[in-house]
Amino acid sequence: MGNYSSVAAIDIAVESESEALGGVVTAGNILSGHVGVKVKKKTDAIPVTLQISGKEVTAIRRRSGAGSTRSERSLWAANLILGPFPTSNRGEQQNEPDTIVPGLYILPFSIPLPAFLPSSEDFPSEKKKKPGHGFQISYSIVARLGRLETRIPLRLLSAPLPKDPVPCMIRPSSHPINSMKFFSAGEVAVGAKIGNVNVGRGEEAELYLVCQNSSSTKIRSVDIKLVEYLEWRIVGRQEAFRTSSRTLLAMKHVPMNCVNPDSRRALFKRQKSRDQAALQNTDGDVYNQLMAGKDPLFIRIPETARDSYK
Repeated sequence: MGNYSSVAAIDIAVESESEALGGVVTAGNILSGHVGVKVKKKTDAIPVTLQISGKEVTAIRRRSGAGSTRSERSLWAANLILGPFPTSNRGEQQNEPDTIVPGLYILPFSIPLPAFLPSSEDFPSEKKKKPGHGFQISYSIVARLGRLETRIPLRLLSAPLPKDPVPCMIRPSSHPINSMKFFSAGEVAVGAKIGNVNVGRGEEAELYLVCQNSSSTKIRSVDIKLVEYLEWRIVGRQEAFRTSSRTLLAMKHVPMNCVNPDSRRALFKRQKSRDQAALQNTDGDVYNQLMAGKDPLFIRIPETARDSYK
């Protein structure tokens, strides 16, 4: 073919699922588009190949500060052969290859994307091809015609979570309350329940909070934070890992459902004497109140939240 760029040019176009998504496609859906081939000169009839792939790159900066340890693995890949081109035989001899005549050719493609693929992600959010410290999940589409190649990035969003609710009960835990930072004022038992742990970006999490106050201090409200934890790890001869966290949402002075003052004084007296039956009854009371499902608190998950991915 000689100089391929002087013979043909190729480009790739992906059909957007929605204008609102800005060209982002969703895992589990059909990825559709086309490859445009502009043939400038008559050339041998060879197929156009299309590769769609995703990879995960992890980088951890060494403690000494000299360089990084990197790891890369494939998430998924698929290969397609597009065509055929309209062709003609350029010679009288039957053993001569077919040729592609000059013109513009549109080769459509369509392929289902696996539902297990995670969203495209960069941490930290650096505009670099290779992260120096952090992780990167990226996808690309490559079209090839002989030695001519065109590559475009593919922004992918993870598939929606299952609709069947998966509730989660957080076992009550006791927290000491100190008066003037030195003297014990009793304990507060706090329990929580989440109506469904399968909650995605832009959706609401249903949270139930119950407190059994056995201290001499009145509890009126609590502060709640929604925190995102990240861990990226390299496994092998140079095993290492790093962690990071950020607060996605902070809620101040959220009213807390606690027992009335009379019950609080009675519980405080019993727990001060280390009455084990009283301690067990406290956990049972918290559990029963959680199961009653009263006064839910709805927390909207920010659109900036990352996937739960392992």
